[in-house]
Amino acid sequence: MRLSLLATILALAVPALAQTPGSCEAGQAIGTLDQSAVQASFPNTGTLFFGQGLRADYLVPKDLGVSPIYVASVWISGTVGGELRIAATAYGQGATNNDYFEFWPGPLDDGATLPNPTDCSAYDRIWVVSQSDVAAYESGQTPSDDLAEWPVGLGAPAVTEAGAPVVPTHRDQRIDLTVGERPVLSGTQTAFWVMNDVGNVHRTTDSEPLGVEVAVTAFGIASTTPAFNEATFYRYQITNRSPVAIDDMRVGFFADTDLGNASDDFVGIDTTRAMGFTYNADAFDEDAYRSPPPAFGVDILGGTADRTPTATSFMYFVNADHSYGVLRNASQIDWAMRGLSQFGQPMTEGGYGFGWTGPPTTFAFPGDPVTGSAWSEENNGDGRNYASDRRFALSSELGSLASGASATIDYALVYARGTDRLDSITALRAARDAIQAEYDAGTLFAPARPLTGVPPGVPTLLSPAEGAGPLSGAVELTWSASPGALNYLVETSESADFSDVERRIVAGTSTMYETRSISPFIDSDVHVYWRVTARRGALISPRTPIRSFEIALPAVVPDAYIVEIVGPGGADPCGPEATSTVGCPPPGSPLTPTLPGNDVYQSLNGTGAYAMTFSGPAGSAESLRYFAPNDFEIRVVPEDQGSYGYYSTGRIIRVPFQIWDIGSATPGEANDPSDDVRMVPFLVSDNGREAADECVFGFTGPPPFDDAENTGRATQRIYAVYPLDDYAAYETRAAAAVASAPDGCPIDATSGGAGDLVDFGYRPLQREVFVQAGSTTSMADLEGTVIRYYTREGSTPSERAPEADAGVQIQVAPNPARGRTAITIRLDRPGSVRLDVVDALGRRVARLADAAWGAGEQSVSVAGLAPGVYLAVLTTGSARHAIPFTIVR
Repeated sequence: MRLSLLATILALAVPALAQTPGSCEAGQAIGTLDQSAVQASFPNTGTLFFGQGLRADYLVPKDLGVSPIYVASVWISGTVGGELRIAATAYGQGATNNDYFEFWPGPLDDGATLPNPTDCSAYDRIWVVSQSDVAAYESGQTPSDDLAEWPVGLGAPAVTEAGAPVVPTHRDQRIDLTVGERPVLSGTQTAFWVMNDVGNVHRTTDSEPLGVEVAVTAFGIASTTPAFNEATFYRYQITNRSPVAIDDMRVGFFADTDLGNASDDFVGIDTTRAMGFTYNADAFDEDAYRSPPPAFGVDILGGTADRTPTATSFMYFVNADHSYGVLRNASQIDWAMRGLSQFGQPMTEGGYGFGWTGPPTTFAFPGDPVTGSAWSEENNGDGRNYASDRRFALSSELGSLASGASATIDYALVYARGTDRLDSITALRAARDAIQAEYDAGTLFAPARPLTGVPPGVPTLLSPAEGAGPLSGAVELTWSASPGALNYLVETSESADFSDVERRIVAGTSTMYETRSISPFIDSDVHVYWRVTARRGALISPRTPIRSFEIALPAVVPDAYIVEIVGPGGADPCGPEATSTVGCPPPGSPLTPTLPGNDVYQSLNGTGAYAMTFSGPAGSAESLRYFAPNDFEIRVVPEDQGSYGYYSTGRIIRVPFQIWDIGSATPGEANDPSDDVRMVPFLVSDNGREAADECVFGFTGPPPFDDAENTGRATQRIYAVYPLDDYAAYETRAAAAVASAPDGCPIDATSGGAGDLVDFGYRPLQREVFVQAGSTTSMADLEGTVIRYYTREGSTPSERAPEADAGVQIQVAPNPARGRTAITIRLDRPGSVRLDVVDALGRRVARLADAAWGAGEQSVSVAGLAPGVYLAVLTTGSARHAIPFTIVR
């Protein structure tokens, strides 16, 4: 009886064995890996890549300064005597806020007590050592601080001169370089730090501490193999310092993977590889990776524990979505690590994972987006999901961890870029498989092998010559090839110290410098500085010497633009009958807007109600200047005469307007339709709109971004993009998709769909919205409205120069063409001729002629152009002639 009573008392007392939290401040230390293609920074707070304020600190390729992940962290859960305990850091403002963090710097004593309960700062450090640090020391240089103080006593791996492991005798033991001890560096650069979950109160989860100490080793590998050069690796060794076992232990890797632009992401898991991944939902990653977008994955490599670490659940979250994304306490985080919703609801295959009729699962979106098989965001059972800012938690069951025992789990963060968004997933899998093979062979975390091979030689800059200029138009930069180089990093700047450097990685030995990036406020010629580096993975040549050239300020900077609006029925919104002329030109200057750039558009039909404006950080003024001399029109028409709009999510709907590239038009005069090219409306629905709003174009919500000048309700954002072949081919495919959908609102989810006929990378109009104001209640009220965008300042007819070269004729045939076409020019009299081919961004891609020609007809063949829309631009004397043509596949 006494023994039974004692056993009962001890069992009831187990939850009371909770560790007493200290009062430590959050860690301040920051460590950075930056010797491979990745730059990764992490604080000593349990988070990764989020230690220096509200910015992503994981860049790959680092040369481009673009990030695939905003923040990551490791979650640890378990039960002690049946009581759930969790340490789960996610975010944190800077590196000082204990309201977010649940890990603090330093080790624990036996019994899971802190060396100093009120101050953990003695261990607030991340040691980073590279192979070059060791080599520098061995060549006689003073060792770096992190090398000299490599914390062997905290568990940082090191070996003796004979290669045996260094066995620590006390916690504060440092490496002894003088007797031949050396750190074990798994990568070109290796970081090490130690943290615990007892340092302070767990305010995120409101949980008692587990009593765990976590030693972290992170490294990057400078390699000629992109899979390794573009990845980073993390080992978490978790030691139970509490006096009792931790049962039902789980470890989750939380990742807020903002793949460039955060709003257009999908996620999934490859269960055969234990890899969760993020990929772009559309072909173009806006304002970040652009096209083709890459894919990014978190792979569980393996480890040692009661159960071999592998993926046992994959839960996703949506930013600011209270059904899929808000975790408030220990139970919700525990459920997420078990593959349950924040309400403890099981996932079911299909749709968004809840409320579907499919079988229950712990894995969100385990299907194959590439082939479309099984349940994925590409194939939700009824179409395609709505893209947004996604996060995920990839979790593993580790079993029990006895007092004093340790478990290890290893991760790889993998990056790859294919030929398109889905091929990037294929490339990601191949990169992961190469990494996993080395891990399985036992060599990935072994002492690193020195980087071998000879870097490519320094290229020679060829043109333009040093000091050339002033040059006009697009400037082609060329350099000599370096044997063995896979690509080249080109750096350009308008400052001699490269303080405003722009970087571009190119495969060939030339690139175009876009002179239209000159600020419109510059009133003098501009010097451009440039240099080139040859690259083969991590083998990089020295930079070339810097060269400079001068570019001439254009006579008219194509930045400000004019917007003309003709109201319904052809009414003049600025005519004498108008009751309001807000936004109209002043009397006597009908072609000069009162507002620079005129982004608050002219009043509609004299009512003072604005028909259209932009919504967001910048409108078409930031993009139109790249497309001069072509001008553009939006024409509001009955819906049955409208276009097929394509959403960033892949959805297709009929919209009551058309968008046209109208060539080079004359302000105040009728448009010549012979050179018009019809464009595709590219749509974005955001700012709290529901996915269902995509199926009806109209005044469906408040203006996105809450712009102060936008009142009333607004439509979805409108961008204009070019079809790859022509609009008719796109419309045929889109119309068939819409007709086959029961609701007339399909999601284009298959390869070869309508979206594959569109080039999302060239967008002269952006972030435009129709705004509901005044008497306007529907888009039908705007039928007949024509909005024209000019890409340069116009001139009145009396100001225009006489047509000195009226006897010039130019034509392109065949047009459209497959692969090869011919530009035919007829001159009535001899003269100088310059003939260029310009792409849709206004960049010169070829100069076909620059010489004196006699009278008569001559033809120039054009071949080797990628599919797309181009201009043949002919300059003769003081006149300029342009004709568009299309190259199709």
